[in-house]
Amino acid sequence: MQRIGSFTRRDEIFEGQITTLTVKLEVRLVPNPEQDDGNGRAPDLLAFSGDAEVGAAWAKQENGRPPYYTIRLDDPSWPSPLSAALFQNRLDAKRFDMVWSRNPGRDGSAP
Repeated sequence: MQRIGSFTRRDEIFEGQITTLTVKLEVRLVPNPEQDDGNGRAPDLLAFSGDAEVGAAWAKQENGRPPYYTIRLDDPSWPSPLSAALFQNRLDAKRFDMVWSRNPGRDGSAP
């Protein structure tokens, strides 16, 4: 997995930057006001870059592991959406790292 972003958390808002060879985005993850409507599929957080909504995040917890978020970002100029995960940094509880890995093709190689 590759770290493509670094975020800090203030209260319930995550602020940070996603940087790859072709992308540099300032991103805010804010609580979804529709999360409390009882819809179990609604995202927990909405992602914004400036005023544009660019994606969403869902809280996950697996078998005693620390909680994390799965994130899906998209932009009309991208060939496909970006899926990533946001984990709390092990050394700094206020910092969160966004990581990404390429899904292998059917034969196990990268597409």
